Amino acid sequence: MKRTAYTPDGVVTNRPINLRLKPAELAEAERVATGAGISKANLARQAFLKGLPEVIEELRAAGDAGQQQAA
Repeated sequence: MKRTAYTPDGVVTNRPINLRLKPAELAEAERVATGAGISKANLARQAFLKGLPEVIEELRAAGDAGQQQAA
């Protein structure tokens, strides 16, 4: 019997990152994941990958502003 893989090749599975959500956020994640037919972990990974560039840019901008104030 062939095993169904639920994670992309190369994804680290032995060192997960915990994600703490408020009850309403968790309920929404469960609803969206169930509706999409994916796991909550898959949903969280997709959200992380899509949002990471924006977070990096915000951190970079905040760092640039801090460096300008120190100068």
